[in-house]
Amino acid sequence: MAAIFYRYANFKGYDISKTTDLGTFEDAAKVYTWAKPNMNWVVAEGLMCGTSKTMLSPESYATRAQVATMLMRFLENVPK
Repeated sequence: MAAIFYRYANFKGYDISKTTDLGTFEDAAKVYTWAKPNMNWVVAEGLMCGTSKTMLSPESYATRAQVATMLMRFLENVPK
């Protein structure tokens, strides 16, 4: 999901320079190397907040409700 949002934002010419440190999440090491820029951006933009305050759960499937929430956050918060 992070890659989809990141790549779409890049394709549309949105600002994708915002980043954050994923080190506060216990499972940050499970984020694939190629996906780290994507995940850094979506967390920095507030699209994804993790499944808890300390877990990203990067290997989990997203539920329909989670995807709907991310879409809403993207439409409302990502600067164009």
